[in-house]
Amino acid sequence: MNNRQEQLLDLLLNMEQYQTIKALSDTIQVSVSTVHNDLNVIAEMLENKQMQLHKKPSVGVKIIGSDVQKKDLLHGLTTQRKTSTIMSAEIRRMRIVAKLLYYRDGTSLNKLSEEFYVSKNSIVSDLSKIKQELNEHYGLNLIKDYKGTRISGSEKEIRHALSDVVNEFLKLDIEEKDLEENNSRLELSSYYRLQNIFEFDGLEEIEAIITEAEAQLGYKINDLSYMNLVTHIAILIKRLKAGSTYTVDESHIVYTLPDQKETLDIANHIAEKISNQFHIKIPSAEINYIYQYLVCSGIQSDYLHYNNYVDSIDQYYIDIVDEIIAFVSDSIHCDLHEDKELKLSLLVHVVPMMQRMKYKIQINNPLVNEIKSRYSALFSVITLAIEIMGDSWNAISDDEIGFLAIHFQAAIERSVEEKRVIIVCPEGIGFSRLIAQRIERYVSSVKVVDTIPYSSLKTKDLSDIDLVVSTVPILECSKPVVEVTSFISEFDIQGINNFLIENSMYEKEGEFKHLLEIIDDDNIFIEEKEISKEEVIHKMSQLMSDKGYVDKEFEESIYKREHIRSTEIGNMVAIPHGSEVYVKAPTIGITVLKHPMIWGKQKVKIIFLIAANLEDLAHTKSMLRDLYSLIDSQKHITLLKDVTTADEVIHIIETE
Repeated sequence: MNNRQEQLLDLLLNMEQYQTIKALSDTIQVSVSTVHNDLNVIAEMLENKQMQLHKKPSVGVKIIGSDVQKKDLLHGLTTQRKTSTIMSAEIRRMRIVAKLLYYRDGTSLNKLSEEFYVSKNSIVSDLSKIKQELNEHYGLNLIKDYKGTRISGSEKEIRHALSDVVNEFLKLDIEEKDLEENNSRLELSSYYRLQNIFEFDGLEEIEAIITEAEAQLGYKINDLSYMNLVTHIAILIKRLKAGSTYTVDESHIVYTLPDQKETLDIANHIAEKISNQFHIKIPSAEINYIYQYLVCSGIQSDYLHYNNYVDSIDQYYIDIVDEIIAFVSDSIHCDLHEDKELKLSLLVHVVPMMQRMKYKIQINNPLVNEIKSRYSALFSVITLAIEIMGDSWNAISDDEIGFLAIHFQAAIERSVEEKRVIIVCPEGIGFSRLIAQRIERYVSSVKVVDTIPYSSLKTKDLSDIDLVVSTVPILECSKPVVEVTSFISEFDIQGINNFLIENSMYEKEGEFKHLLEIIDDDNIFIEEKEISKEEVIHKMSQLMSDKGYVDKEFEESIYKREHIRSTEIGNMVAIPHGSEVYVKAPTIGITVLKHPMIWGKQKVKIIFLIAANLEDLAHTKSMLRDLYSLIDSQKHITLLKDVTTADEVIHIIETE
């Protein structure tokens, strides 16, 4: 039932007399035909509640039912509105699939229709979509028989699906009001959404158990892992209460190392606490999973001292982090080898990340799409860096890559040499000081040396100035200019940071000569018509094969990698790539689409098909460094999106 139908139902429940369709139409400001359609939905819902929508010709309609029934229904409507500000079809389906996943015995059309205040036809439509998604993504089946509607499949996939539903529910953009403050460590909105999706009041008890475990572990679990652990335990409780549990085989029993025995003891203690608090028995296979989550949880880095932590880490992990730092440093022409803060933060993330890969535990990154949009070039370099780590690294999700990208972005911003900046602001000294303070607070690599009015710019000596930040357009200036708003927004700050980083890269490199060396003009396409992802890949890889750059098997290896992880990287750019085994000579193909397409989950307009091998690693890194600089240049990408010929593509890349 949508908001309009709820409003109509609310209106009828509060009216004792018959109401004409025209009067109802005028009150809620919709057409008479819309009211007729909505009344049919309401009539079906009322029938399920042993009530009636009575229609009297030439008089109107009214609800027939006892005062108690009407009061209960009104209360249900009020509760439903509090539960979700916007009960859209998407949210309703999320809550239905969650209910099906954590209740073993299933439910019925009538029960779902009553709970969500929609017609049975709407529920049937919801279940049809749910059935398809569960089968495609998790291999689960939606069964309808005399026992009702329920989900069948492995416990592992049921919990995987439930975890994904919870994560998607947490990401929804819903305006929520009147949330009561509490003592939860979780963000307020997340706390109430978890409570909502699980239909569960035990979150405070779960958090208390985890807090006690942290005291025993001797460190604080990082916030994201904390959220995942709370979610996992809530799922565990719901499934055990429904009579479902992992088998020993499904839990992939962990063969505990001697130095991890303490963590296993803590997992047993958590299980005992859960058992006592929620009156359920925790089998050994479930304890193994709690243990795995503890092992896979990251430590808050502010609890660590660099030397002490690095000395305690296995050399295997240190070598991996050093290798990633070396590859990214060379690929972006920014030396990050000596950044201890980067190395520490990567170790803190990579150690539990590799445990998550081993146990196939997914972690949710709520900002991954924003990261891909803002730092698309860096995201692409890290994605390609992972390719050289071996096949076992192909399982890394975009969520994990997003976290790595944030650590590297912070290091890049730290590496930018301090720039001397002047502020040009005609609004007066107050605004000038505000802008200067915000810039110096949020952009660590600048020093504001002066604030001047626009009229003084022409006579100002700019010889020792690196950048001019202005609130008004400046047409002529001997130094680079970044225009900002008078109130210096978050986007203004980001723009200054991006400019400084990009400018720093160009100072070091200056051109895309390595990229131009391997681009074949014949493998640049401008697609005027709408085209599929598969057609783009086939067209580009076929030409590469015909010209001797790659073997025929290269195309199939691209599809295999796309199946593991889609290669759109934000900013309407995708970087598909195949196995280096089938690359004879490195090259990059480029396709620019007139009509953007959905590549994985995001729209794409520019496709760089990368064929690179590791025989000449130095040359490969030089090529990737140029590609990174190109993708990271907002100016170049904006120009590429609007090209109409292959010659224009080459001209843009040749132009500094």
